[in-house]
Amino acid sequence: MSVTPEQMRRLAFAKYLFLDGFDKSHLPRPMSAAALLLFHDSIELVLYLAVEVSGGTSRKELNFMGYWPEYRKLTQRELPFNQPMNALNKSRVALKHHATLPSEDALERYRVTCNQFLIEVSATVFGTEFEAISLLEFVQPDNCKEQLVLAERYLDESDFTGCSASLARAFSMLMCWAEEHYADEFFDSPFAFGMDTYHHIALSAQLQAIPDCREFSEFVQDVSKTLSRVKAAMPILAHGIPFGEFVRFNRYLPSVSIMMDGAHHVTFTGREKSCSEEYLRHCIQFVIEQSIRIQSRMGDF
Repeated sequence: MSVTPEQMRRLAFAKYLFLDGFDKSHLPRPMSAAALLLFHDSIELVLYLAVEVSGGTSRKELNFMGYWPEYRKLTQRELPFNQPMNALNKSRVALKHHATLPSEDALERYRVTCNQFLIEVSATVFGTEFEAISLLEFVQPDNCKEQLVLAERYLDESDFTGCSASLARAFSMLMCWAEEHYADEFFDSPFAFGMDTYHHIALSAQLQAIPDCREFSEFVQDVSKTLSRVKAAMPILAHGIPFGEFVRFNRYLPSVSIMMDGAHHVTFTGREKSCSEEYLRHCIQFVIEQSIRIQSRMGDF
């Protein structure tokens, strides 16, 4: 069966819903219950696409469990996980219509079952590996997208250091692009929050050599570091990026400095050694989401 680019984009969105649910399923109750709705929406979108690529039409409204017999009628083949998905559907009804929260054990089962369903259906119905499905094509700018492609390649090769470096560059490139998008010959970007503070650090070093100025030098250095941290945080907040999510994203990644020639230079600090595969996959998803978020708001100014 042939899958169109538009159908692949919708399949990528279904994966995004599942991954969002995966993250939320690890939250404390009752917040974790939102994962159930996301799992259900993700599976339902995949079921709709499975029927669509098999020659079915959208004229007939199907309920959630109706996709299994409809797909069987179209292809003479079975979709997997009928009974586990029936349990998922009943749990979703209980939550949405009767305010009955799923247990932690139930969420764990749904998380595993939905993941297995998506892996199997991606291969058997859509002819692609679930891991290969990505929202990357929605990412701007192109240099950010290229770094994310590299990050995924490094991750597939278990090169966590290379992956972390590409992720750090990707986010830095995204933020620079977002800032420059609003600047022109007459106006500075509203997302440019002052000059860099490197010259203040140099001034502090010069003051250290002057008698009776060491205390003032330390004050200048402390102020410079504080302003540098504020300057780095302001664009994150201004673009509506959840700061807690950014902190989690940035926790184990190397630092990035922008050189005079515009290159994004990575400096390893040792913290990237704590990266795990799950953490890095979350970071890739984070950059994709923030790129889409920033693009969606570009018409607001």
